[in-house]
Amino acid sequence: MKFSFTIATGTRLRDWSRSIAALSRVSDYIQIEIRRDAVVLNALNNTKSAFASVEFDAQEFLDSYMVWKENGEQENSDQRREETDQSAPVGAIKLFTKLFVTIFRRHEKDGTIEKCEISLDESLPEYRLVVRMVCYYGITKVYNLVYERTRPFKVLHSVNDYPNSFSVHSRLLKDLLEHTSARAEELCMKFQVDDHVVLSSFTEGVMLQREILKQPLQTSIVVPAADFEDILIAFDENNTNRQSEDSEDGSVSIVLPLREFRVLISLAESLHAVLVGAFPACPSTSAQPIVLEFKNDIVRTKFLLFT
Repeated sequence: MKFSFTIATGTRLRDWSRSIAALSRVSDYIQIEIRRDAVVLNALNNTKSAFASVEFDAQEFLDSYMVWKENGEQENSDQRREETDQSAPVGAIKLFTKLFVTIFRRHEKDGTIEKCEISLDESLPEYRLVVRMVCYYGITKVYNLVYERTRPFKVLHSVNDYPNSFSVHSRLLKDLLEHTSARAEELCMKFQVDDHVVLSSFTEGVMLQREILKQPLQTSIVVPAADFEDILIAFDENNTNRQSEDSEDGSVSIVLPLREFRVLISLAESLHAVLVGAFPACPSTSAQPIVLEFKNDIVRTKFLLFT
């Protein structure tokens, strides 16, 4: 496999760096997936309960993008556009996240950086992912990273697959989550029929012998549905998609892991994006994940959360 792409400084390099930093909080390893029309960063946590993906459009986000065929022939942009499936993966590699994120965090606000070049050429004797920080005054900082070839992830779920969905600006969710405890592990979102959404979290108390060090804490925030961009909750005629615990008041609840949800909201807020979420008809009993997405013209992010 052989590829090369360039990221301009400023907002492009900042968005790339923040995306890597966000994925580093999901997994110890990050996958770089090369497609004909995009570069995709993927992360899967150790328990395989959370998957995160950030897709960068090759035409709009990257300054330059080159992919070579297996025979060594370079594909130009016209050839890539002529492919029947531009989103088909060319290949993927896996890196240790800690070193990768350190490189970009160090240079995210470096005013001397002119551009960032990332390349890989497996025809060379030493297999390395090369990151070059091209600076002004003829200075270039080069990092050679060890990687492992891996199979690209195949994502089968999207927000269009489910009957229940909501959209909300990430800034609102970030402000609301500041009221929840840092020790809370889960967030319950309860969609009520009276046009309100209740966000609830709970933390257990901490005791040492008979002494109470921390009291248990339950936080509930009632948010008017009007504060959301859109809410669509579908019920069938027999109400079979209502959860048993919510059947009395006709509400529907989903439970989200707060650690990964905070990561998503923080990244979405940095991109000033609107978050779109979707979940199956019976979220408490379904084996399907909750899908959370946000996108703009150049970056698309997807989280799959299994609860």
